Amino acid sequence: MADNEEKIGVIIENLEEILTRGKAYIFDKEGGFIGSDFQCSFCVQDRENKIQSKHLRIGFEEGFFTIAPVEDAVVFYNESFSKMQGGFETIINKGDIFRISNVQFRFVDYKEINEEFLRNKEKLDDIEKCDEINEGLLTPRGK
Repeated sequence: MADNEEKIGVIIENLEEILTRGKAYIFDKEGGFIGSDFQCSFCVQDRENKIQSKHLRIGFEEGFFTIAPVEDAVVFYNESFSKMQGGFETIINKGDIFRISNVQFRFVDYKEINEEFLRNKEKLDDIEKCDEINEGLLTPRGK
């Protein structure tokens, strides 16, 4: 594997469930943590404050990225109804999803995460805030 390909992206699919600003993160072979602590590589907190300070670890072992919950942290992987067992690593594949509380994350090719991606997500956030329609601008057809 080429050195510049030893990266994997993680995006949040349902931004309405988070309180923090981060939308995506690119992990390299050094790995890192996802959690609510600002010292985590990817700092995320959900609306119910259920994401622990260090919730899960992304690692890189023998050419593969891995995911492992920290201790008793609750993480559901790839639509499983059973939580992942803490401390045990599972190999990550692009397209895999995991859920912490109500926040759903997806692993993507790191090249998909760029400034344009982040700007487009912000535009989608703005659309959700528009819950009122100015009826003065709407007129029936034919009038």
